[in-house]
Amino acid sequence: MELSRYAEKLLSQLNLYILPQYVWLIITYYLMINVFYDYSSHLFKNDIELFKKIPTEAFEFNSMVLGEINKWLPLVWFLSFAFLFSGLIIVLIRFFPFLENLKMSFHGRYGLFLGGWLLITAISIQLYNYAGHFFPLFIVAVALIKICGEEYFSKKNIFFNRDY
Repeated sequence: MELSRYAEKLLSQLNLYILPQYVWLIITYYLMINVFYDYSSHLFKNDIELFKKIPTEAFEFNSMVLGEINKWLPLVWFLSFAFLFSGLIIVLIRFFPFLENLKMSFHGRYGLFLGGWLLITAISIQLYNYAGHFFPLFIVAVALIKICGEEYFSKKNIFFNRDY
């Protein structure tokens, strides 16, 4: 019973604003695990007994999942730009005189949010395909750019509103 309540609580916290972030996080973890497996299998040349015990079905399933991710990547690119551009237009709903106080006008900006996270997801997958073993370095580089950028802008007293 405790596990089902815990799962129910976690699922109740998911909403349209959290879900795209979790999807990106799950895909990024999956790609990183693939990179680290490739690193270790090349580094140790399958000398580790653990690698020999992994069933071939796991490798086939992994190849299938990576193939599906790459198959759907063009759609993710399209949807990211479609949501971004549509979100820019739909955000104008706020300025309609009869809709200005409705909650719908507030959530009209969701397309911008979703498009941004789809774009980040597509870029991550594309970086994995392009950079391969160097994919983790891009994640570290983005984090460093963010940290240095925040520090630079805070010294200049420039702050960005994170509320959409």
